Formats: sequence, structure tokens, C-alpha cells
Amino acid sequence: MTVAVQKRRLIIGFALLGLAITAAIYAVMSFIPYSETPSRTEIFLGAVSLILCPPGLLTVPLFDIEPYTIPGAVLWLIVGLMNSALYAAIGALIGRFRWKSEKL
Repeated sequence: MTVAVQKRRLIIGFALLGLAITAAIYAVMSFIPYSETPSRTEIFLGAVSLILCPPGLLTVPLFDIEPYTIPGAVLWLIVGLMNSALYAAIGALIGRFRWKSEKL
């Protein structure tokens, strides 16, 4: 397998990981009772989700959009694509530095 194919597989793998993380966050939102005060575990998981999916911060000003409506699904699809692009860029950087020494 050539280096270019390995880099491409790494980038695609990271992009799919970013999309999967966003999909998992979107799916978990159905189990959060918004009418109650969040527990420490829910606060911790919210912080972890912001670390793993930074484009999710873009949904904060749009808090009045219900997640399980068409506009909410479109919003989270856009967030997922942005998170996928972010993870693909991270994968490209890792690939660049990982196989840099083989070019010399």
C-alpha cells in the first residue's frame, strides 16, 4: 500500500469518526430531560461532548430549535459535516507528520 493511499485512508477514517461522534451526541440528546436540573454526570458528559465536537457550540444561539424536528436535524447535519471536516484536517496533519520521515 502506498503512502498516499495510507494517508487517504487515515483522513477518511478520521472524518467518519467525527461524523460518528456527532451522530452519537445527537442520539443521546433524546435521553436528556431538559425540564430537570442536570446532574454532575450530565454536566461532565456535556463538557466532553463540547471537547469532542467543537462545532456543537454553534447550536447554543439556536437553542429554540427542537432537536427532533426537520430544522433541528438539518442543523445537526451541518454540525456533523463541520465536525467531520475538522477531524479530517486533524487526520491530514497526523498523516503529514507520520509519513514525513519516509520522504527524506
